[in-house]
Amino acid sequence: MKIVFCAPYLPSRVRPRPFNFIRILAEHGHTITLLSVTDGDPDNDAVRRYCSRVLLFPNSSLSAFARCLTALPGSKPLQAVYCQVPGMARALDQLIQAERPDIVHIEHLRAAAFGFTVKTMPVVFDAVDALSALWRKRRWTGSIRQRAVATFETPRVERYERQVLDRFDVCLVSSDRDRDELQAVAPGTRVVTIPNVCDIAELAAVDRSPRPARILFVGRMSYEPNIVAVEEFVFKVLPHLRVSRPGLEFRIVGAAPNRRVQRLAGDPQVSVTGFVPDLRAELSSATISLCNVPVAGGTQNKILESMAAGLPVVANRVTAEPLGVRDREHVLIADPPGAVAQAITELLEDPELAERIALKGQEHVRRNFSLETAATALLNEYERCRHRG
Repeated sequence: MKIVFCAPYLPSRVRPRPFNFIRILAEHGHTITLLSVTDGDPDNDAVRRYCSRVLLFPNSSLSAFARCLTALPGSKPLQAVYCQVPGMARALDQLIQAERPDIVHIEHLRAAAFGFTVKTMPVVFDAVDALSALWRKRRWTGSIRQRAVATFETPRVERYERQVLDRFDVCLVSSDRDRDELQAVAPGTRVVTIPNVCDIAELAAVDRSPRPARILFVGRMSYEPNIVAVEEFVFKVLPHLRVSRPGLEFRIVGAAPNRRVQRLAGDPQVSVTGFVPDLRAELSSATISLCNVPVAGGTQNKILESMAAGLPVVANRVTAEPLGVRDREHVLIADPPGAVAQAITELLEDPELAERIALKGQEHVRRNFSLETAATALLNEYERCRHRG
C-alpha cells in the first residue's frame, strides 16, 4: 500500500506512537510519505529511514502566535490553529492528486483539519486520546494560568472533536477508556482501540545494572501534567524517603524541561537530564520507574517501556488502569504521596518482590503491547477502509 501520513509534530522516539506506526508499516513493505509540522525536535531524523519521502513545514512561534490571536473570536481550539501551517494542506492535496495513495492517515486532533479536504481517498484518523476528556480534567490541574487556559480551551476542543469524528472513516485511540469517551461524543463513529506499543525485543535486551536507589521519571518535560507529577514527588514524596534513604536519586529524563523542572535540580537528590538520544542507558541504571501523572489519556509509553526493560513500576491508578495491569502482580499502584513513598520503600527493601513484579510486568507487555500486535490491528483497519471505499 501507498500511505500518506500527516502529523502535527514530526514523529520520533520522543513521540513514539506515530513513530512506531510508521516503522511498523515500513517493515511490512508499505510505502510511507510523511507530511509533518516541525518544531525543531532534537531527535528529528529518526523517522526518515522508514519513509520514502518526508515533507516538513516549519512552524515559527511568531506566525503560530499570530494565527492563534486571529482565531480567538472563533470556536476552533487554539492548539489546532497553532499547528495549521500555511501550505501544508495544499501540499497534501497536490500529493494525493499526483500519487493516488491507498490511505491517508491523519495523526492527532491538531492535524485533523489537514484531512478535511480529502474527498477521494479513505482517511484513518488517529485521535490517540479522547482530548476533550483530557482537557476537562486539566481544568483542575496545574497553576492558575494553566487552569485558566484549560477552562478556555475545553469547550472549543469538545465542539471540534465532535465535528472531526463526523468527517473520517474510522477513529483510532490508544485505550478502551478513550474509545468509550469518543463513542459517547459521536455515537455513529467507528472508534477502534490500538494501544501504544514498544519494541519488546530491543528493550528486553537492556543490560540491567541498576544503581542502589535511583527513581526514574520519563516524559516530555514541557507538558504540564508531567511537571505537576515531578513537583509532587520532590515536594511531597521525597521528604518521606530522605531519612531512610539519604542516597536516593530522583532522575527526571525528557526533552524540553521548563524552568519549574530545572529548579528542582537544586535539590542534591534530584537530577534533570533534558533530552537523551537513547533511553536504554537510563532504563539500565534505574532501580524503579515512576508514573504518577495526575491527568493522563490512553496508554502511557513511560510505563510500557519501563516494564519491557524489566524495571519494577510504581504507578497511580489513572495511568495503570488502561494497561490492564494488576496491583502487586505487574506494578505497584499508589496514589497519595505517602502511599507512593511506601511502595518505593517496599520495592527497595524487598528485592524478591521487585524482581517478581518486573518479570510479570515484562511478560504482560510482551503479550499485549508488541509492535506486531499493533501492526495486525492497524493493517486490518486500513484494509477495511479501502474495501469500504
